[in-house]
Amino acid sequence: MQLPMEIDELKEAFANCCQNSECIYYLDTTTGKIIINNGNGDPINIDGDFLYLDGYSIEEFPDKRRFIRLPSNEYCNDYYDMQAFIITIKSRWLRNKLKNIIDSYQAFQRFQNILDRETEKYEWSNFRNKQLEKRVLQWLKFQGIEIHRGI
Repeated sequence: MQLPMEIDELKEAFANCCQNSECIYYLDTTTGKIIINNGNGDPINIDGDFLYLDGYSIEEFPDKRRFIRLPSNEYCNDYYDMQAFIITIKSRWLRNKLKNIIDSYQAFQRFQNILDRETEKYEWSNFRNKQLEKRVLQWLKFQGIEIHRGI
């Protein structure tokens, strides 16, 4: 199946799934839009428009293939992303410093703090963005969905 969609919207939804356990995110396979269901009334799409389903909830909707629930925790790989990023760092001093903190209390925050003081902050952001895009594309492939990117 081929869908018109914005990969950045899907990446944002994946990231939000990891940060917000109160909302459930779905991909609407008829529109390519991300649907957010917070359990309080009708679900909305990523543009903020309500989605009316003739009295059905997303889970009860007759066309079971229309809404695909986005994965949550299994796609949140901050620890593995940190490990993979450390390998790419040229400075042995910084690599060792980061290796020592990733198994400690508040590892992600401490990792971020160190990178904020170093020049690798920008590279870390790009690295995480690429990792997230890889996970999103793998998930889409697993679902049998190809993205039809607009011009």
